[in-house]
Amino acid sequence: MKYLYHYTSLETLALILRNKTICFNNLLYVDDLDEAETEDMGKFGKFVYVSCWTEDSEESIPLWNLYTPNMHGVRIRMPEFPFKKYRFKKGEYFLSEDVDTYINLKKIYEENKASIVSTEPHLEKIEYTDSQDKLFPKIRTESCEDAVKKFFGSQNNV
Repeated sequence: MKYLYHYTSLETLALILRNKTICFNNLLYVDDLDEAETEDMGKFGKFVYVSCWTEDSEESIPLWNLYTPNMHGVRIRMPEFPFKKYRFKKGEYFLSEDVDTYINLKKIYEENKASIVSTEPHLEKIEYTDSQDKLFPKIRTESCEDAVKKFFGSQNNV
């Protein structure tokens, strides 16, 4: 089994254990202040939530230094893909079909929250680079006009 490792404070470990959750932050609140920036959509990273882990099983002094206060804390390990899959039946929460998802729709519905998410969490390897096109990616892949035409078809009244 493959594992991921996370360096954190004792206080954060206490929260993880008490709530039985891992916190994801949007890219506005990570160490790199430019992480949320894109070439064409501004701070689009405010819609992207991350939790930073390493697959390196060897301990790292730089990571202890970066992610624990005065290098006092813990290094935790979890399976590479720990996410729970939920199954909801047609009719539950206004679903038009049976759905398998990694999103707890019951909790979102009960807490009266909304979320726009992909179909499942993605593990992304971070590449350290000076390449501007990777540091500030282009998010939009088509013009708004083309998207509208694709959505509504080639109707002349749009």
